[in-house]
Amino acid sequence: MRLRIAAALVLLVVGLGAVVVVVLKPGSTTTSTQLLTGTATTTDVVQEVSASGTLGASNTYGLAFGSDPRIVSSATSAAGSGGNATWVVRNVTVALGETVKAGQVLATADTGDAARALALAQANLATAQARVATDLGGPAKADKASAYDQVRQAQQNLNQAVANQKTTKAQNALKLSQTKSALATAQAKLAADIAAGPASTLIDGDQAAVTQAQQALDSLSLQIQAADIQAASNVQQLDLKLTQARTALATAQAKLVSDLLTLTDPSAVLDADRATIVQDQAQVDTLVLQVQAANQSNSITSQQNNQKVSQAQATLTTAQVKLASDIAAGPAASLISADQSAVTQAQQALDTLTVSIAASNQQATSQVTSSQLSLTSSIHGYSTKIAPAAAAQLAADQASESTAQAAVDSAQSSLDAATITAPASGVVSAISIVPGILAPSGDAIQIQVEPLQVTASVAESDRPKLRIGQTASVTISADGQTVGGHVTAISPVASGGQSSVVSYPITVVLDQTPTDAAVGMSADVTITIDQATGVVAVPTAAVVTSAAGTSTVRVVDTNGQVETRQVVVGLVSRTLVEIKSGVSAGETVVIGSSTTRTSTSTGAGAIGGGGGFDGGGGGVLRP
Repeated sequence: MRLRIAAALVLLVVGLGAVVVVVLKPGSTTTSTQLLTGTATTTDVVQEVSASGTLGASNTYGLAFGSDPRIVSSATSAAGSGGNATWVVRNVTVALGETVKAGQVLATADTGDAARALALAQANLATAQARVATDLGGPAKADKASAYDQVRQAQQNLNQAVANQKTTKAQNALKLSQTKSALATAQAKLAADIAAGPASTLIDGDQAAVTQAQQALDSLSLQIQAADIQAASNVQQLDLKLTQARTALATAQAKLVSDLLTLTDPSAVLDADRATIVQDQAQVDTLVLQVQAANQSNSITSQQNNQKVSQAQATLTTAQVKLASDIAAGPAASLISADQSAVTQAQQALDTLTVSIAASNQQATSQVTSSQLSLTSSIHGYSTKIAPAAAAQLAADQASESTAQAAVDSAQSSLDAATITAPASGVVSAISIVPGILAPSGDAIQIQVEPLQVTASVAESDRPKLRIGQTASVTISADGQTVGGHVTAISPVASGGQSSVVSYPITVVLDQTPTDAAVGMSADVTITIDQATGVVAVPTAAVVTSAAGTSTVRVVDTNGQVETRQVVVGLVSRTLVEIKSGVSAGETVVIGSSTTRTSTSTGAGAIGGGGGFDGGGGGVLRP
């Protein structure tokens, strides 16, 4: 049965062919369509945005003596700052267009003034540090020892004053006892003479002699007391002057030490300080001699006064004895009178001595009190000298040290700034200095630093697809070199201006600098915005998307039959479309079709080749 059907089909085809041959007129034409196909493959689909731009430096540094490197923009390329100092260029070690490394010395200037300023600042810092060290460490050992010696001397003076007070009181007590005894003796003689009934004239004479001797002793005692008080006052005045002179000498010595530590050029001030010390020392020496002379004079006068008192006492004693003898012998009234006079004189001597003793004891007590005050003052002075510096003084000296350190740092920075070094690797793009001539106020040298970058513009439709950090491929137009890069800037403002085409500037930094690449060269940039790796993909022309958003692909099976399938589309590039489902790798897909035209030259024979597509409807019979 199948053989019969096949035979019938063959006969039918042959019959149709015969019909065609018969009905076609000589010179008639026909058309045929041929499918263009591709293959679904497993590959990477990369979505990209392309742009063209110009190579430029990522940064241009402006370098000048006396200032830090700065970023140069087009608006400030002619500006710059060389600081307040003037710089004489010593040498320039690079040439225009030369490639330099980070840290490489590019130029140097004369450092004479900067070095001198640094040395002065360092000297001032050392002085300030010495002050702070003294504040923290306290007074020197010599100052402490001197203050301690003053306390010991004051203590010795107090001890001596106490001892003198005890001696004076003992001496005064003895004198008082002796004077009272003399008075009692005179009184006893008078009583004896009266009891013996002596002649009044004799007793009166004896009494007068006693009285006269007593008066002489009293007068002498008063004179001695006045002289002692005057001498003590003179010695106190000399001691006060000596103390003041020593204080002035110590002040002058301290000022000399201070000037030695603080003055930069102290010759004139130090000479004046030394002259003051010499003058004050001479004053101290003179007063010491005067005190010694006064003490020696007091000693001699005291000895003389003691001798006079002794003589007066002897005279009084003699008169008293005579009065007593005359009264005992029954003297006349004159004797009794003399005895009475002696008693009177003895009484006066006792009274005078009592007053003198009170004054002497008061003087000794005053000396002890004065010595105690001097000891207290010395102890206070010692405490002050051994105490560390006050917090306010320490803070002030530390502030001075900080200021001095800042001056040193500034001077060191100025000295370092006499050398221009490259802050980064790059190419020298400008040199504005010449050795031996003052550097200009603006930039001395400019360098364009790596990496290079491309500034380009993308269409507004591509702008939303871009992100900072996306990878890119950059091709240098001059030599065709291709290197990688990445997006570092996307402008938020369009640069279309008056043009109807809207574009956005972007910046792509090269990952490495191509050989012989230079600023200003043209470059093509391809930015990868998305990528699907190891996916099934078909040529872009194989996918047909309807207005409803449904995508289809025509697939050719192994028998040559065409099947239309609905597919799920993924990433789309200019040449490939990712197929997530609907087509498998290895299948053949239709990407288009082509048409051919066939014509006959006679009225009989088979369909010949030749001729292209004429746009007519194929298969139409013509008369």
